[in-house]
Formats: sequence, structure tokens, C-alpha cells
Amino acid sequence: MKLIAFSLFFVFPVFAYSQLDYFPIKIEPFENKEEIFRSFIAYKLPYRGKNYKFYGTLAYHVFGKAYADCKVQNTIVESFKISENNCPQVNFKILKGTRRSFGYLLPYIDRKSGLNVDFMTPVKKKNRPVKFYYRTGLFRFFIHFNSEGFSKINNNICIDFESLAQYIINLDDAANLYGLKIKRIVFNRHFLKKLYASSAGAELKKRDFYFAKYLNKKVNRKYDDLFHVDFEFK
Repeated sequence: MKLIAFSLFFVFPVFAYSQLDYFPIKIEPFENKEEIFRSFIAYKLPYRGKNYKFYGTLAYHVFGKAYADCKVQNTIVESFKISENNCPQVNFKILKGTRRSFGYLLPYIDRKSGLNVDFMTPVKKKNRPVKFYYRTGLFRFFIHFNSEGFSKINNNICIDFESLAQYIINLDDAANLYGLKIKRIVFNRHFLKKLYASSAGAELKKRDFYFAKYLNKKVNRKYDDLFHVDFEFK
């Protein structure tokens, strides 16, 4: 009996104290607010893939024109993956990306922001997609296209407006996956009618992409066999 009384004497205060020390936790409703964070680390674009390749070994390995924002890099790779399904047998070329500075992007300098990429315009020869064209950069400067998109040197070579229109749509779809959108496209303004007249032209027009206007003759000449894309965050 004395043992029981002795036990109660020491155990009861413990329970009493534990009851007094208990504070219920009130759970507040949690609202998930995604913070916009951007990494300024320069990510190198892949040199080649199943249906694409970087154009220019020196530009890629020596001059360092092959970098992009991480989301832009993912967008481009994803767009080529999508193109495997709806642009069969078409081979795309990346002309250049962004330069880097000590491994980082410079967000306030246009050509070093990592949000712009130049692509080669897909080309057809005898109505078939061309894989090995412009083997040397020097030869590219002698290529001229007429108002219908045909080469002035070889009538068998022409711009593949069908694949180009579809690829821009694929690029937009991929950009949406990574929280980006296409801000601007620079392409020869004389070819826009041909682009909208393609099978994917209706969808292209529906998405209302901004194509740079009022380009002078020199710039138009530059952007007939390539097109420039600027991205921005949603």
C-alpha cells in the first residue's frame, strides 16, 4: 500500500504537468505561391540530336555562340522531339545561341541574355527535305532566294515553308511547357504570305505570333535562310 501511494506521489505530477503543457496546433490553410526564379547559369545547347544539329563547329566549340537559358535549352530540345512526330524526315539546324561571360548569362544585354536563338530555315530539294546543306559557312553567303522561296542558283532547292510553320508551332508548344512564350520572330517579311499559306498556316495565324515588321532590304536578305526567335517568361 505504501508502494502504491509512493508511486502516485511521483507519477501524478508528471501527467498533470503534461496536460498543462499541451497546446493544440492550429493548421492554417496553405496557399502555394510559385516564386519566379531564374538561373543565370549559361547552359550549352546540344550539338546534335536525332533530327537536328548545330551548324558550325567553330561557332559551337571555339567562338562560344551555343549557350542559352536553361528553360530555353529545354524548350529547344523538346521542340525537336515533338517535331519527330509531325515533321518526319526533316532535319533542323541551330545557327547560334547566346555568348556567355565567365559561365553566366548577362540578362540586360540582348545577345547575352540566353533568351534568343537563331535557326536555319529548313530547305527542300526536289520536294524532299535536305539533310546535308550548307556544308560550309562560306557557301551560305552565296545562296539567294526569290520571292517564291526558290534558290536563284538552283531551282530544285526551295524553302520548306510547311515544315517551318509547323516547327514554330512545336516551338511554341514546347515553350509553354517550361513557362516561356515566343516574344518575337524575325523572318523575311516577304515570305510571311507563303508561311501562312502552308497547311499549318491557319494555326500559325491563330496563335498571333509577332513577326518583326519594317525590315530593310539588308536584314530581309539575312533572314531568308534563317529565322531568329526571342523568348520571354510568362
